[in-house]
Amino acid sequence: MMSRHIKSTQPWIVLVGPTGVGKTAVAEQIAVAFDTDIIVADSRQVYRGMNILTNKPTISDQKKIYRHLINLVLPNVTFSAGAYQKKAESVIARLTKKRKPILIEGGTGLYIKALLYGLWEGPAKNPVLRQTLIAQKGDALYQKLIEVDPVSAHKIHFNDRYKIGRALEVFYATGRSISSFHAEHRFSSGSKRSFCIIGLRRDRTDLFRRIDARIDQQFKKGLISETRRQIAKGLSLELPSMRTLGVRHIIAYLQGKQTLETTVSLLKRDTRHYAKRQMTWFSADPNISWIDLKEEESPEEIFARILPLLHREQNGSIPKDS
Repeated sequence: MMSRHIKSTQPWIVLVGPTGVGKTAVAEQIAVAFDTDIIVADSRQVYRGMNILTNKPTISDQKKIYRHLINLVLPNVTFSAGAYQKKAESVIARLTKKRKPILIEGGTGLYIKALLYGLWEGPAKNPVLRQTLIAQKGDALYQKLIEVDPVSAHKIHFNDRYKIGRALEVFYATGRSISSFHAEHRFSSGSKRSFCIIGLRRDRTDLFRRIDARIDQQFKKGLISETRRQIAKGLSLELPSMRTLGVRHIIAYLQGKQTLETTVSLLKRDTRHYAKRQMTWFSADPNISWIDLKEEESPEEIFARILPLLHREQNGSIPKDS
């Protein structure tokens, strides 16, 4: 194991990238080599009972490498980036005490940002105003966001009523757009400690092929049955857990509004769109060192390319693209 060569002050290792790029398998290689656990940064894997929907590692995978911060709460709980930050910092403190290297892996940019740079402290939530806002028709709500905060409207999906509601809530509470606050709290501000953040990316055609193949596997594994069980709990579709990609697609199928073929096609399309939004987020962080992956490259080969970057980071000479 390599951990005996790692100083206790070693920068955190952070592995990011869009859904389907292959982060999980590469993170496993790093965890084994450095004899440590994986801290997962995924806003949907925190929910219990949503294994296929959120592409959680299998039970056998979890037995090989311990994962922190998955299966934290029930789907009826609203789990925030702030709550994630607190739990992650607790895990990091325990691992540091054991002199374990810190390895963070995930595709939820806001969770990564919370850990590395801290969170913007916005105005307190106003549940009454929020409910009034999200009760409006979706088109009208999104149109209002376009009017008051076109920058956020470009980044937020027009069906994401929760984020649209929050952006409008901030505007009405402060008279300023939430995007203007975010612009003041950029990736370079408030860094809590040193870190080596590596991004994995692929040619778009290759990434989309992988996404399509993974969704086909999800359906074979029982995506419809798992989603049906969540629906049977009577959970509100406004809950973050129920906004997981695939839930609304399966609901439309179960209600007879579209065929299975259409459902699969739409889920693939929307997942590809989500991956593009993830890349837009991560591309804004100047501290990420990017690794461009080849189509048939194995996790072992990718790790072999990453390892020199980790060693160079210890000497303060890491390049920004590879």
